[in-house]
Amino acid sequence: MHRCQKKRSGEQGSHKSRQGSQKIKRRSSRVCAVACLLAVILLFGLLTGCATVPEVLSVPAIQEVSLTDSEKTLLQAVGVERCFVFDVRLDQLPSEKVAFQVQVYEGGELVNTVMDLGMSGFLEKNTQRLIWSQMGAGKPGEEVWGVSFAGGSHKVHHENHQEVMGWSWTQMDRITDVTPGEPVMLAAVVGTRSGSMRSPGAIFGGEEVEVDNPLALYDVAYVLTATFE
Repeated sequence: MHRCQKKRSGEQGSHKSRQGSQKIKRRSSRVCAVACLLAVILLFGLLTGCATVPEVLSVPAIQEVSLTDSEKTLLQAVGVERCFVFDVRLDQLPSEKVAFQVQVYEGGELVNTVMDLGMSGFLEKNTQRLIWSQMGAGKPGEEVWGVSFAGGSHKVHHENHQEVMGWSWTQMDRITDVTPGEPVMLAAVVGTRSGSMRSPGAIFGGEEVEVDNPLALYDVAYVLTATFE
């Protein structure tokens, strides 16, 4: 009799433990969902923000947007690890078709395209905001990457190279003109397997290097490009 009572007591304790575990999982899922929602709201605010263009004679066709310290803090608080923002003036570019891609290079060689967003049929030739965002997915080495432009977006669940330890990133500050049909590099996230932080400045001409292809200086490089036609 006593054994049966103990067994039932144990079952009740196990049931309570499972209930507690399920509650914790549900709370964790809710917290993750809320963080993702906040990140989407903040990124949408950046995407729809007013593009302030200085009144000068020569305005770049593509220009980086510098985030304020408060914007960076808010994005980091909801899990956004990196964010590249540009203002794109469609009135200065061939824009019947626009394609944005994120491609992977290893040792300077193209190995894969992880994101591809193509758009056409723009009703207005005005200034649109381009955002490439990278936020944590809740697991080490996993991120959610998104590219947004003129109301269109593309998101992927991305797994970084686990063997790459030293990551750094950079972006182009301005582009005055483009050649129709030729990709233009806008931003890059690069890494080395040795763990050393190699400067990405060589990619956009910020450093002088004695190589034809600066991407060959890095073990892995993720590059955002834009093609206008």
